[in-house]
Amino acid sequence: IVKKTAGTFAPVKLFTIDDVFGGWTKAQAEHFADGGVFDQIIVKK
Repeated sequence: IVKKTAGTFAPVKLFTIDDVFGGWTKAQAEHFADGGVFDQIIVKK
C-alpha cells in the first residue's frame, strides 16, 4: 500500500516536543498551566 500510494501525498516532516517546545515540562508550563496558551484560547471563544 505504501509503494502504491507514495506519490499521492506529500512527505510529512515529523518533529518532537523536545525539538519544538524544549520538552514536556516546558510545554506544560507554557501551554497548559493556569493562564497558559490553552486558557487564553478558550477565553477568547
